[in-house]
Amino acid sequence: MNNLMCVTEMEARAVALWDAQTRAYYVEGSDDQITLSENRKAYDRFYIIPRYLVGLRNIDTSCRIFGKEYSMPIHCAPSAIQRLAHPEGEVGTAKACQDKNVIMCLSTLSSSSFQEIVDGSSSSATHWMQLYILRDRKKTLKQVKMAQTYNFEALVITIDAPVLGNRRSSKRLEIKNKPHIKYAMLNSLEDSKINDEDLVYHFFRQTDMSISWKDIKWLRSVTTMKIIVKGINSKADALMAVEAGCDAIWISNHGGRQLDTSPATIYLLPPIKRALGNSNIPIIIDGGVVSGMNAFKALALGADAVFVGRPVLWGLTLGGSSGVSKMLDIMHEELKRTMTLSGCSSIESIRKAEVVHKDSLSKL
Repeated sequence: MNNLMCVTEMEARAVALWDAQTRAYYVEGSDDQITLSENRKAYDRFYIIPRYLVGLRNIDTSCRIFGKEYSMPIHCAPSAIQRLAHPEGEVGTAKACQDKNVIMCLSTLSSSSFQEIVDGSSSSATHWMQLYILRDRKKTLKQVKMAQTYNFEALVITIDAPVLGNRRSSKRLEIKNKPHIKYAMLNSLEDSKINDEDLVYHFFRQTDMSISWKDIKWLRSVTTMKIIVKGINSKADALMAVEAGCDAIWISNHGGRQLDTSPATIYLLPPIKRALGNSNIPIIIDGGVVSGMNAFKALALGADAVFVGRPVLWGLTLGGSSGVSKMLDIMHEELKRTMTLSGCSSIESIRKAEVVHKDSLSKL
């Protein structure tokens, strides 16, 4: 992996190693995959206006979320069934996140258990838990209590999946006959073990399309963990999240896997940031981020943290924990280089950087 220069090179190598089932599950978006494509392309339409002669000395990428300091504002998003990518699965990702001092968000569709994640990490590691609200609230509450027992810091509530998006290839090529894959997290919620090839679709038949902001407030009442809502696309929902007492909002379109033709997340960031005004609620974003330069642009446009999903899977495929660490190292170096070339010495100074859409360049 030493000769890999960027994360997209990791992507090409990793995807070439996947079988058809894994490729269909990890790569595709929903319907015509317009949102999937736009998530990445949109970043290329934003330009950085650099400043020079600013007296740079040291480049500091450290940042804080909920009072804890991290090495950089790039973290690992929840990605399902990571043992499809590598036998280490989520345990390997958690180790890399701990080693690089960034956050690991665990998926409800994890192929590793809470116990395995905690056993493979030190007490200083930060773990968040991604959660779907099920029709059976007892199962939801069970998962919340388990996350709290294992000292997870935050619940990340996915709100953009009242039904499963129309992922055509995944429907044709269901994940079957993978004896090394276990659905540890989901089976912990069931009274009896479910056949592995049926479990994902069985699970999504249990999700509750009737959820509302009342359910977010209910979760607020049953846990002391931080509450983050993931799937914010509108200014109205961002403001509702603040009203509901959420600790952060997460702008996301599920990696282009849910509602196709929803906008690229980077387009939604500036108007949501403006709508929140003087609110201090942290803004998280994912979708299409494949470089430290992409992350810089998101931070300049109003994000407090950037999470990456598929890049984790590419790194994991190529080298387990070491591969995820390599991916994070590449992004970290790209972020530092972009900061240096644009005249920014800290994450705080990025917030004053000028990043503009190409259509606005003539108005500068």
